[in-house]
Amino acid sequence: MNENGEIVYGIGAIKGVGEGPIDALITARNEGGIFRDLFDLCARVDLKKINRRTFESLIMSGAFDKLGPHRAALSKNLEDALKASDQHAKDEAMGQADMFGVLTETHEEVENAYAHTPPYTEKQILDGERETLGLYLSSHPVSRYLKRAFSLQFHAIKRSHAKSPWTN
Repeated sequence: MNENGEIVYGIGAIKGVGEGPIDALITARNEGGIFRDLFDLCARVDLKKINRRTFESLIMSGAFDKLGPHRAALSKNLEDALKASDQHAKDEAMGQADMFGVLTETHEEVENAYAHTPPYTEKQILDGERETLGLYLSSHPVSRYLKRAFSLQFHAIKRSHAKSPWTN
């Protein structure tokens, strides 16, 4: 944990993420600053060094949680972000650079892309973390049952205490 109480987990420990993708992400961030959203990340990172499967692992592990409203929206829009970035790279290679910016995606367009995607269930989130990290990070499958279990345990203790031969 860091000084803000946030869990810090090494990106290299995520299944399917090797040195090449890590270097590509670090280089893009160092050159252009913090990524605004998934479309910005795809536009700035070297797509020859990081593939779709790696992006999917990073999304499912929670590494990209700050780049969109939730993991389901990021997963659903990954293909569009990669296509937009690929098209931009092809245009630049042909000398047809976009004079209005890296991508024509405005903040509103990105938000609209995310808007109609329902979030994953807790089970889907936990399954994704388990698959990519080897552990549950945001919660645990048993957590939803704990309150009820403690409640039942308390009532059982209370009843057994009432029947105790050592009390009045």
